Amino acid sequence: MGVREYDRLEILDYLKRSVRRMQQIASNNPGGFGQMLLAVADEIAGDTAALEVELIEAGYLPRPANEA
Repeated sequence: MGVREYDRLEILDYLKRSVRRMQQIASNNPGGFGQMLLAVADEIAGDTAALEVELIEAGYLPRPANEA
């Protein structure tokens, strides 16, 4: 299945779950591999946050209560 077949919100949820899982794996693997995985997770987390902002602005997600 290609990415186009998935809903934007499903992609956002998948990315969030993936970041959490990579962070868990990194915490269980001290050393080079864990550090590399944590760096990748941080980069994806930044991209995920940007995607979430875009989805909020496009009306796919509600604005946070403190922004209303």
